[in-house]
Amino acid sequence: MISTTRLLFLEILKDSLENIKYDSDQEITLKQWQELYHLASIHDVIPLFVHTVYSSKPLQAYPEFKALMISRAKSITLQQAQKSASFIDLYSQMKENNLHPVVMKGVLCRQLYPEPEQRPSSDEDLLISPEQIDDYHHFFLSHGFNLVIPDIDLETSDEISYENRDTHLYIEVHKYLFPPQSSAFGTLNSLFDLSQKQWSTPIYGTPILCLSPTMHLLYMIAHAYKHFLYSGIGIRQICDICLFTKTYGSQ
Repeated sequence: MISTTRLLFLEILKDSLENIKYDSDQEITLKQWQELYHLASIHDVIPLFVHTVYSSKPLQAYPEFKALMISRAKSITLQQAQKSASFIDLYSQMKENNLHPVVMKGVLCRQLYPEPEQRPSSDEDLLISPEQIDDYHHFFLSHGFNLVIPDIDLETSDEISYENRDTHLYIEVHKYLFPPQSSAFGTLNSLFDLSQKQWSTPIYGTPILCLSPTMHLLYMIAHAYKHFLYSGIGIRQICDICLFTKTYGSQ
């Protein structure tokens, strides 16, 4: 049976998605707040959690712990805002170099939240045509990025990761939605009609090329399935899927 603290965590997270400040007259002990904060850390939703509870009555009894949470939430939010700005700038430069990757998850999911930069992303995922890998590789190297795995084989690898040495922006370049040779996931590629991928949505005023709403939602669900088989699904993935469905359901 799910614990009372975990149920409370889900209630608070639900409020965060609806931009509602959590409040209650019931007592929440310091130990419970610490457990809630630990859950927020595990699921990487500290800014969402803190933004929702910082003004709640039960938290005011623990000012030092409240200040600690707020400080950490601000730091994470600022780092994400800087990375988001770096990515949008990078994407614009890719277009100027006639490179048009399809953006998946990451920045597309963040813009669904009431306060986008409160939803952290560890990386940004790009889908490219396999035959263009050399063009992208040279572009990233000339824009301050290094290969995360220095000796990776660009031709045979399905996924290549880069990190910017100054901004620490982390990019994952995918040749396919799922590794074709994988016995567990390879067949998932057949679910997607990539001819529908020419769809764009404005992010901070910049049109971003992405999968069609139907294809992207299907990808998010299939990607969650992949995580489920490997290590389990984080609550943030469920939040992304719910918000994406709510936002683009009519499409």
